[in-house]
Amino acid sequence: MNLRIAFVAAPVLTFAYGVIRILDGLDGSRGPGLAWTTGHLAFIGALVFFVITFHEMRRLAGGGRLATGLASAGYIGIVVLIAQF
Repeated sequence: MNLRIAFVAAPVLTFAYGVIRILDGLDGSRGPGLAWTTGHLAFIGALVFFVITFHEMRRLAGGGRLATGLASAGYIGIVVLIAQF
């Protein structure tokens, strides 16, 4: 996979999630439905791309203890967020 795709797709899908969630609330109700599901799927997709970006940033940082620790913290955060959704 081209890494550029991951570095662009992660923030774009995160932005899409935010826009979809705002649009979902325009009718005065937020909750389970097509917009809610679509928004959450966009965010989960973003998290998958963030895994790829974290891995690449760790590699670019030299893969030392600090880089590995920070990437690991990112991976744990991603797992927690996916579990929350």
